[in-house]
Amino acid sequence: MGLWVVPGCPLEGGRGWRIWLSREGAAEFTPGPIEVTNQARQPQEFTTGWTLLAPLRGLDRRIGVATITLASPRPGEPYRLRFSEPAPELRLRTLPAGLKEPVCFLFNSCFYRPTDPDGRYSAGLEALPSDWKPAFKLLIGDQLYCDWPPDTDTLNVIAGRAHEVYGHRYATYWGDEAYRRALQSAPNYFLSEDHEFWNDFPETSLRIMRSWAPYRETFRRAAEDYYRAFQACNNEQEKRWWSFTVGPVSFFGADTRSERETCESADSAIMSKAQWGELEAWGAGLRGPGILSLGQPLLKPPGEKGGLTISNFTRQYDRLWKVLERAARGQGADGKPHDILILGGDIHTSRYCEATCDGLTIREFISSPVSKICPDRTTPEEPPDRIEVGEGTGRRTWTVQPIGDPTLDSTVGLVRMAEGLGGKVVMELALWRLRPYPRDWIGRMRRCLGLGAPQGEFQFIFSHTVELR
Repeated sequence: MGLWVVPGCPLEGGRGWRIWLSREGAAEFTPGPIEVTNQARQPQEFTTGWTLLAPLRGLDRRIGVATITLASPRPGEPYRLRFSEPAPELRLRTLPAGLKEPVCFLFNSCFYRPTDPDGRYSAGLEALPSDWKPAFKLLIGDQLYCDWPPDTDTLNVIAGRAHEVYGHRYATYWGDEAYRRALQSAPNYFLSEDHEFWNDFPETSLRIMRSWAPYRETFRRAAEDYYRAFQACNNEQEKRWWSFTVGPVSFFGADTRSERETCESADSAIMSKAQWGELEAWGAGLRGPGILSLGQPLLKPPGEKGGLTISNFTRQYDRLWKVLERAARGQGADGKPHDILILGGDIHTSRYCEATCDGLTIREFISSPVSKICPDRTTPEEPPDRIEVGEGTGRRTWTVQPIGDPTLDSTVGLVRMAEGLGGKVVMELALWRLRPYPRDWIGRMRRCLGLGAPQGEFQFIFSHTVELR
């Protein structure tokens, strides 16, 4: 189809949605008439705001964002959106305002298109049981691999054709109808991770020429341009990070990658001052449970060059933990303790852990990957036994306890929220398996060579229920 359509984030208060649209060619365009109907197929009144983005070098398409604002908002209700040009009908819910009925959302990371030639990602979302269909999705990084295979076209790098390199990769992923169907299954919030730029961005990699000094700034700017045009523009105010609420539950998506400095000292930054200000204000302002999405795991010790994690950034890692600790101790605006659930990705292992220290508990749920880049390991990445945070007299030791078995299977993470007793929120956590991991070296080799991969049944492979304050 000529018109590519992807839902962006839902608007708070059930007011509508941001909708990403792209048409082939260099000409300016508008989306044309859009029809919005409710569950009973009754037409709904709405207004449309339209922003046409500037042309992108290296892409023979124009991109714009339509903001659909309903005249009569109805939070959590299903709607149908039809377009005047040939494009799939979108079936979307508005953002729920509360938890009188359970609300389910999905999160995932790390989609490598060449290992999903049969569209298992899309098919797996379609196969979800009706009571686990997500009202919205959190896409928390590595929505595509812009850097793999690593700079095989050396001439493009040397010639500085950065926009052409990123343009081709985005067009390949978003041009895949099966991938677009997965994106179209529910409204989306977007975060970046390293593969939106290059592996372990912003560090230098010997394998990746675009990270070398003569080329890195050109490729960084191109990656930024494409990330904004395909992903960040779908968030409210086109921001790299986001926050919203569903009843008593408050969400924050922290971008710990695109603003990251190279790790030169304990004071190196993972986020800008502006983002830190909003994150700390969010933690201090909680009046119920929080859900904090990070691209990388929180419960992971420092790595070496080529495998850096947020714990390498010693003082900002401590600062992040203090946001969680203050909320858990009731040091926020309402003086009540509030739990924050961490969602993570990146590590190509899905797992759930709980960390404890001085009577506090921090929970982390990881889903990674959606579709794994060439399999290269035989065992999942186990969590550490403990995590050290802070320095000197402020040093704390958190004991980490895994719950359930970690897995290398391709998964998406699901959370279903419901009202609990005493103002608490019951959260059912689940991993939905899309594709089993090839356990033997022959299976892994066949998948690397594009000769097939295990199919298996779509099924839940992990479930756990927690109550959060």
